[in-house]
Amino acid sequence: MKIISPISFVILYLLKLYVEESIFTKIIKREIPAEIVWENDEFISILDIRPMQIGHTLLIPKVQVDKFYDLDEKTYSKLFEYTKLFAIALEKAYKSKRVGVVIEGFGVPHTHIHLVPINKGNSLNPYRFKEITKEDLKTEGEKVREALKDIK
Repeated sequence: MKIISPISFVILYLLKLYVEESIFTKIIKREIPAEIVWENDEFISILDIRPMQIGHTLLIPKVQVDKFYDLDEKTYSKLFEYTKLFAIALEKAYKSKRVGVVIEGFGVPHTHIHLVPINKGNSLNPYRFKEITKEDLKTEGEKVREALKDIK
């Protein structure tokens, strides 16, 4: 068995990270299904299949960049502009007290923002996800699409 150097390992990891398409890129290309609730030329939004709370929505730039702070300025600004608009729409649709926002990116190396309707503290724990059926996902998708319909 050949042992590679730490530098080679890092180079291989970075190549994989930047060459391999993320699951979100595959969703954007319609190679894998998702409950798409909103889309324009620069962003797509889908429901999380393992929601922390019902209505848990992901806002994703179409450009695959691992860390949000590595986005170009225009995309970065638009991402947070849309985050605000989505939060207002989701709070209204789910009659929640707040919409929690999470960016961590360990699961998928493609910038994405989690927007989660919440009513109490400690509701943003990904290990306490809710089970959701495909039918319920579609129903929630309709609700979120209705809430986001006026966002361009």
